[in-house]
Amino acid sequence: MPSLRDCTYTQPFNEIKIRNIFSFGCLIIINHSYISYHGNIMKRFYLYLFAISLLGICFAVAVHSKPKKANNKVDYFELGEAAWDNFQFELALEYYNKAIEVNPADIRPYEKLISFYITIDNYSEAIDYCTKVIKCHPENDMLYLQRGESYKMLEDFKNALNDYRQIIKLKPDYYLGYSTAAVVSYFLDEGDVAINYADKAIELNPDDEQSYYVKACVYFDRFDFELALGNANLTINTINKRVFEATDENDIKLPSFLYDVYELRGVTYRYLGQFENAIKDFTFLAELQSHEPNYFILLANTKFMYATVLLNDSSIDQQEYEEMLLSAIDDVSAAIELDEENPSFFFSRALMKHSLNDNVGALVDINTAIRMNADDPLYYSLRSEIYEALGNNEAAEKDFEYYQSLIDEDE
Repeated sequence: MPSLRDCTYTQPFNEIKIRNIFSFGCLIIINHSYISYHGNIMKRFYLYLFAISLLGICFAVAVHSKPKKANNKVDYFELGEAAWDNFQFELALEYYNKAIEVNPADIRPYEKLISFYITIDNYSEAIDYCTKVIKCHPENDMLYLQRGESYKMLEDFKNALNDYRQIIKLKPDYYLGYSTAAVVSYFLDEGDVAINYADKAIELNPDDEQSYYVKACVYFDRFDFELALGNANLTINTINKRVFEATDENDIKLPSFLYDVYELRGVTYRYLGQFENAIKDFTFLAELQSHEPNYFILLANTKFMYATVLLNDSSIDQQEYEEMLLSAIDDVSAAIELDEENPSFFFSRALMKHSLNDNVGALVDINTAIRMNADDPLYYSLRSEIYEALGNNEAAEKDFEYYQSLIDEDE
């Protein structure tokens, strides 16, 4: 609300001086006219002069006391801020847009609108506002970062890369420009370019966990599991270091790829035959994301693979093998509780039960899987083996023939 001071009109000194002199002159004339009138000299002339002078005084007083309009411009941005603080979000957006109409060069309403649309995942709107304000502020690197992130979320990686390169051009010593460029270069299948950007980012900021993760992904895709593991470890160690060194837990912001890097490291351990380490990573994920069935499946399948290795190890007794399989079955059952409509989960449990010679239980699970998906040839192959183990050779042969027909159709 405008203050009283804002509404006060202060007259220029010269204007006041002129009006006061005019009023004082009129008073002299009136006084002189009155005396002259009573002195019976030129009565009519002085009577007119008296009337004119009186009108002059009235005019001067009226002009002098006339209120002036204060020069109050509406600050739509501040109105938008007030509305936002009062949770009147639609009204706030209207005020921010009005502020842009009044002053297109004011970056503040753009920043509010861009952040808002990114928060609600409306990346197209965010891009539009970024593009508009960049015309007035072409040197603002944050605008390119926000637009680049929006392009990335829409999987428009080429435009995202152009924005990140613009950041590098504006701030060649800013690690985040290189780090974000590394990410989208990876999505564009430009592995060597991604590694070059990541290396530059790490050179500028050795604690850039995102760049280590990009390198881990590139090397994993190239089946270079040793380098993939090394960079995955660097990613996790850097995150742990940052969390450990934080003085306020409210300042701790875990990266969006935290679970992904643990999954990548777990799978990499598995490829390298380090099943115990893989089981640790997948157990961590299953405990941390207990609502996510796929982590239980990863854990169960890894235990099943490890059990198979144990079976071929003469130094391992049968009990340890069976315990590992039973633990794997428990993990699959946990996944099924979370998602009872996934046929592959029932297939996995059937396979594990069959490995433990629980063929009756295995048959129940594989029949459930086939009811959900009757077109997967692997399901009939497994059921054929289960029927054979149960001594139902006719059903086993029938399923195997159907399995072969599905394979021939695919070819």
